[in-house]
This record gives sequence, C-alpha cells and structure tokens, in this order.
Amino acid sequence: MSKKINIAIFFNNNRGIETFNYLSKKRNILIKNIFLAKKFLNKNIVKILKKKKIKFRLINKINDNKNLSIIKKNKIDINILCGFPYILKKYIINSSKYGTLNLHAGKLPEYRGGSPLNWQIINDEKYIGISVIKVNSGIDTGQIITKKRFILKKTYHIKKVHEISNTLFPVLTYKAIKKILNKKYKKISLTKLKNSKYYPQRSEKDGRINWNTMNSKKIYNLVRAISDPYPGAFTFNKKKEKIIINDCKIVKFKKKGFKNGEVKKNKKFFFIKTFDKFIKIKSIKGRLFDKEVLQS
Repeated sequence: MSKKINIAIFFNNNRGIETFNYLSKKRNILIKNIFLAKKFLNKNIVKILKKKKIKFRLINKINDNKNLSIIKKNKIDINILCGFPYILKKYIINSSKYGTLNLHAGKLPEYRGGSPLNWQIINDEKYIGISVIKVNSGIDTGQIITKKRFILKKTYHIKKVHEISNTLFPVLTYKAIKKILNKKYKKISLTKLKNSKYYPQRSEKDGRINWNTMNSKKIYNLVRAISDPYPGAFTFNKKKEKIIINDCKIVKFKKKGFKNGEVKKNKKFFFIKTFDKFIKIKSIKGRLFDKEVLQS
C-alpha cells in the first residue's frame, strides 16, 4: 500500500480495541471513524478511548442514514467489523470503496453464526480457527481473505482463547486489507463448500448442566467455554439455589452406587457424579451439600 487508506472500525470489545491500536500505528492507514455498539458494550473500552481523547460514535442502530452519510463524507475505503453485534444492510456493507471486512472468530464455513469461540470449545475441537472475511448479504458467507488457527489446549478456558485470538486478529486484518487492495485472494463461494454449519448466538440459559444426559467431557468443555467473562455453566442445589461452576477437573472413582448429579465431599473438595465419571470442583459460586443430588 503506497498511499493512505481511510478506515471506519466498528466494535464493542477487546478485539476491536486491539485491532484499533495495531492499525493506528500503521503509516499507510488512517482511522477516520470509530463506531461503538451499545449492545454487549465493554465499558472499559469507552474509558480507554476517552482517556486517549479519541472520538467515537456510540450507536444502537447501524443501518441509519446518519451513519451512511458519515462513511460517505469521510470517503472510507474499508469498513472493519470487530466482533460487532449488529447485522449490516447491503447499502452499509457497500458504503465504502472496497466494501466491509468482518473479523469472525470461527473456522469457516464450519462455524458460521454466533458465539463461534464458545462453540469450538464446547465441540471439543483440537484447534481454534479464526477468519477475516469480506462481508456480503449472507451470514458469514463472504470470501475468506485471511485465516489462522491455533492449538486449543485442554486447559484453556474461553478467556484465554479470546486473548490469543485478539493478538492474532490485528495482524490478520492488516494482511487482509493489503490483499483486498491488491485483489490477491481466492474467490471461493462459502455457500458451496462442504461442512457448512450455522450456530446460534448462545444465551445465559444455554449454560444449564444436565447431569443425566451430559458426560464428564461435555460438562468440562461447557464449563471452560462459558466461564468468566460469560455467565458460566450452572446447576441448582437441593434448596433450589443457583450454583455456577467456574472450574472443574474430570476424575475417576472406583466406588459405585452414586446417582447422576450426586455430590460427594472429602476434606477439601466437592465431587459431582456424571453418568460416566466424576468432576472435581475447583471453583464455584454458590453452596453444595454432601450427598445431595443436583437438579438436571
């Protein structure tokens, strides 16, 4: 890139701020506009931008004429979506000279849709895939411009996976920008690729543990997939109080006769019976009682 290009960046979380920090240091990139989404907004992002005296526009509607006119007025070359929670209409997607890029935290086309990092952990993948795609009118069906994968260690919780992804995305984004400008990327339709699958956005209620149908591995993966900063995997004790399991470990016991969801306590730790093994509770929020059977 020999000349400066104008960028508009859309975000609400750390993925966006990391990408902004990286791109703002590039001499050939000028970030003209920052749009922050009110939905799921990380308030620390607002504090960081205000402290640096960086101007931004806080929005809950992306597809209005005001935003369109701002993009047009500033002659934006590329729009960049960094974990942005709103769906853009076609006229916003195409409002910039070279269109819009989306930083999608999932391997494509296998992980289209919402919560891709969480779903990859839940599904016990060996690797985490992330992608930068050129947005079209479909949901995560645009051209893959750059992509990367890294090992998903069994000890990684979602917070660690986000941290790794957020260090990789800025570099991938810059590479994608250069490919877009030079038109050096393979034109492959994701709608025609095999293994295409769409995943819904997860909500807090999806974190409930079913002790009768979920084995120890599924419970362990669920726990680490939706731990901090997410609401967490949960169950209910005999007093119908909500228990959030923040961390656990799969263990075996030779003794039999335990019911699914039954709690066993020794001097230091609680253990809970799944239908195949036990999980050892390393961190919880709430109260457990020895020999109680948790609700499914």
